[in-house]
Amino acid sequence: MVGFSFPETNIATSEITRLFDFVWPTAIALWNLRWQVDGFLNAVPNATYEDVASRFVVGSDIHGADIRAMHTNTTWIDQKARFSEFILTNAFAIYESWARSMIASSNISTMSDRNLYQEGDGVSSGLSVFISQVNASPSSVMTASFKPQFLKHKKVFIPQQGNMLKCYKYFKELRNCHIHNGGKADQRLLDSYNNFHLVSSPSAMHTKERIEYYPVTLGEKTELSLRGVVGFCDIILRLMITIDAQISGSKAAEVSILSQVKKCNSPVRLTLNSDKNRAIGQINKLCRNANLPKPLMTEMVSKLFIDNGLVSR
Repeated sequence: MVGFSFPETNIATSEITRLFDFVWPTAIALWNLRWQVDGFLNAVPNATYEDVASRFVVGSDIHGADIRAMHTNTTWIDQKARFSEFILTNAFAIYESWARSMIASSNISTMSDRNLYQEGDGVSSGLSVFISQVNASPSSVMTASFKPQFLKHKKVFIPQQGNMLKCYKYFKELRNCHIHNGGKADQRLLDSYNNFHLVSSPSAMHTKERIEYYPVTLGEKTELSLRGVVGFCDIILRLMITIDAQISGSKAAEVSILSQVKKCNSPVRLTLNSDKNRAIGQINKLCRNANLPKPLMTEMVSKLFIDNGLVSR
């Protein structure tokens, strides 16, 4: 599978996938457990804690789980909201860790990771400034051979970048209210809601349907939509991949792909075949092993690899 110009993006997108590989089976299992427990307690209404545990918990190596409480104290809607909180917390951790790593890999010491999820003033701060600063040190090889390929990724949405940041800001403030404000809406959430609401249509976000979210009233309890949170996680993927593609023609991206090629191929330096077509095949294979797209200018890439000691003639 073709990856991205920075390994940080490969890791972060995989982490989002792993998050849902855990969440979906867990949510489905909980849904099935609910009706099984309901059926058991309806048939045996006087069942004790021990009765329920012996039926549903024994063998799991989990202790102290009161399955009966799920039957009486918690609705499926409540539990979907809890899943939404769990997903949001992990998704933001993944994105912000990725942002810190991208700042480090790009060698832009004057900027913080916040610039990768804020519009800023567009002059000295914000995502567009970060992208411009990274691209101020271009790589002719990356620009000609790889960047056009990365820009063709189906999740690259450059025109929607500003709208995606507004979406990010809204869900971030929504998450913050659930963690720090008892779930009640504060002014920051209301402001971010109003900004996102203006650009949340499918056409503005380039989505098949509107990301689901609920109206916000200052000081009132907020609601989380599991469907909306899932849609937001796709926006996070789009943001990371869109940013990665835009800086894939930079010197920082060149350093990154050289590291990926070196790591993913034999430690024994490859000698290129004297036959031109076979040598091209060798270069393409080196890139494929590193999850890079097929280079458009193989001779330029070949020279880059030779100059950096990855291959020899």
